[in-house]
Parts: sequence; structure tokens; C-alpha cells
Amino acid sequence: MAKRVFNIEKTEKFQAGMSTYVYIQLDDAGFGKAIVEWKHGEQKEFPVKKGQRLYVNMWGGFPDVQVWEQPKPPKDPIMRFLWEHGFPKKKVLPWNDAQFVDWDASDDIGGVQGFTWTKQIEKVKFLMHRTEWTSSMSGNARVGSKRIKAVAVAPDATLDEVQRDFAALKIYFDEIPVVPRP
Repeated sequence: MAKRVFNIEKTEKFQAGMSTYVYIQLDDAGFGKAIVEWKHGEQKEFPVKKGQRLYVNMWGGFPDVQVWEQPKPPKDPIMRFLWEHGFPKKKVLPWNDAQFVDWDASDDIGGVQGFTWTKQIEKVKFLMHRTEWTSSMSGNARVGSKRIKAVAVAPDATLDEVQRDFAALKIYFDEIPVVPRP
């Protein structure tokens, strides 16, 4: 079935699914309730406040509902910088982690092959992955997708060095052209 997440910002009404409605009612202080209505008027109320998120899992019976707090940023300035750029703690690896490889190629499956490699600029390194496909007409290889799997920061790096090196690596990554497979 469907799973949806709603940001609680103001009083509003959502149609979450075919027979599920979510009513969010907030007062001026940002506190209130979320009412989940299912099928024939069956309702449940949940206390909420502005800034939270409402997770609704419509599995077939009355939806499972959870109220989530917004994630809190890390206190460490370097970890906070990485977190703000899409790298939570689980994507930040130790500097000497074995996952950082020079070059690793997967098997060619249906004309598509994956490559994993490490790119380092001074105090920051990215573990990157891309897929390549080969054109049946020209025989040329094209990058079909790309992503940054993980990041590592040298233990002695300062915030300024991390920001500078991260920006340079991001430019390198953004300049990799992607040509979707037809």
C-alpha cells in the first residue's frame, strides 16, 4: 500500500489515500492535533506541533500513524556541514575505511556496468559510483547515472579546509556528464 509523510506547518487538510484524510489543526502557538479519518468516519487524534512530521502508513486497515520530530543537526561543525549537504553520520566513513577503493568494476549486465572509485582532494575524499552503458550504434560508453556513496574527512582537517575541498570535489562530481539510456 502507500506510505506518506506530511510536514506540519499550518492548519490544512490532505487526502492521504483513496479513503484516508488527514486534518491538521494548529493554534497560534503552533500546537494542535492531527486527525486521521479512515473510510466511514472512523477517526483518531494525535497531538502535534509545528515543525514535526506525520508519517501515515496506509496498509489496508486503519492507517498506522507516527509523529516524528525533525532531525537535529550534529553539534560538531564539520559533521554539521556534511549533514547540511546531504551526508548524515551513516554516510561519513573513517578516513582509512576499506570501502575507499581506487577503482572497482562490477559485471556487465545487459550492457550496463557499474564502477566505484575514490576521489580525494587534500582533506576530503568521496566514494563515488557510476553506471555506464554502451551505445549499440556507436559503441561509445556513456555515464548513465552517478552518485556519491560516502565521504571521509581527514582527522586533522579544519572546517575551512573541509568546506574548500568539499566544494572542489562537488564541482568535479557535477561535471561528470550523464546520458540516460534510451
